Amino acid sequence: MSIDSSNKEYDFHVEEWQCIEASIKGKKELLEIGLTCPDYRETASNYSKVALRKKKYFERGRYFNAVGKTVNTLSGMVFEKDPEIDVPAQMDYIYTTAGSDGANISDIAQSVVAKLISVGRVGVFVDSPVNDAGQTIYEIESGINVPQITVYNAEQMFNWYSEGALQEVRLLETYSILDGLDRDFKTQIRRLVLVDGVYFNQVWRDYDLYSEVAPTSNGTTMDYIPFYFGGSTSNNTKIDKPPMRDLSEYNIGHFLLDCDNRENLHFHGQGMTNVYTDMSAEDFNSANPNGLDVGAKGVNQMKENDKIEILQIASTGALTEGMERDEKRMIMLGAQLIVDTNSNTTLGAKEMEFSSSVSTLKQVAHNASRLIEKSLQTINDMLGLSNDVVFKLNNDFVLDVTDATLVATHLQSVVQGVLPASTFYETARKAELTEKTDEEIEKDIADNAYIVPGQTLEQVEADLANE
Repeated sequence: MSIDSSNKEYDFHVEEWQCIEASIKGKKELLEIGLTCPDYRETASNYSKVALRKKKYFERGRYFNAVGKTVNTLSGMVFEKDPEIDVPAQMDYIYTTAGSDGANISDIAQSVVAKLISVGRVGVFVDSPVNDAGQTIYEIESGINVPQITVYNAEQMFNWYSEGALQEVRLLETYSILDGLDRDFKTQIRRLVLVDGVYFNQVWRDYDLYSEVAPTSNGTTMDYIPFYFGGSTSNNTKIDKPPMRDLSEYNIGHFLLDCDNRENLHFHGQGMTNVYTDMSAEDFNSANPNGLDVGAKGVNQMKENDKIEILQIASTGALTEGMERDEKRMIMLGAQLIVDTNSNTTLGAKEMEFSSSVSTLKQVAHNASRLIEKSLQTINDMLGLSNDVVFKLNNDFVLDVTDATLVATHLQSVVQGVLPASTFYETARKAELTEKTDEEIEKDIADNAYIVPGQTLEQVEADLANE
């Protein structure tokens, strides 16, 4: 087995994750991963013409990013209240530099939650430096030479093996090489593996072992791999169903319907002029030297019994009706992620029935809390501390206390940009979920960039006028 061989379960799901991630980012990313479109026949002689038509087909379409707005809104609901954190003073560095990339613990938590909401899978790696002498008090308090956290997305975790405990995991990473003023980015594989009960951290480049270290915990080598899997259902190596999978499929289908609709309008929206005459081409050109004039003030010279007509295709609402149905389904799918499932609630005449009484969003918040708390406990142990740590995200959401119909209506308004995300603020205060003012909440949002404000009605009308 080569170093870059992948797990079969990974191979089965990776395209699904890529599609969901692309649908969150937007139209450009969706087109980069390749979408299906009408079967425009290509031959060697018409390749350029067909390629141009495909390009125009997608360019006309407008992508209504319901997936991205839903992920942002749901993530924002988790962080409406600050997480509960309790760590020993020696670990206070996590509030500024908990991550290997300089991220603080709040940044890491937001990244984990967003990945669990979208694709339902994430990995957290606690990397400990090799230091036989252990860390000094100054180093710990300053965040120097201390364990730090790295978050990996589902696509990066391409192989793993467990037998009771995790025995091995392989991760895709990017590193850069500076050549003069040019920086080249390449891919490397990080292999975390137990060898004879000792944990090794290896880096492979171009199929060769580039480096290998045996990280230490409190000055001694480790008999476990400090890498933890997170899921939308359970925190283990098993791959869970992505919460955004159904919504992403509808969102992409909605985009293709919009492309179909706009292409149909482009080719058939204007009338086609038909001329019925027995005039020869020479006689017609002589009577109409400037050709046929179809303008409102046009003048054409014809024979007495000749006829000119405008053929206009009959208007049908099949495409727009299909888009409207998809929009309603997307709203319902988004609402299902919030509502507790023991309420047997009806949304749009569809009863929601699930296997548990906990909403998907609550489960995500719970799993993210456990995952990050476990990572912080590992840091605690690596530093030789004996404390218990606590990390708990908010799981009391504004919409838990509202009627299910209001859930759908409110979410629809935010996703469609009719109401801004700030409309949640007053509801949150009434539910006693936060005491922050609008200004304080707006500042938190600006700092965290997780709730994307909706558009005002005036902005929506302006966008529609531009289209």
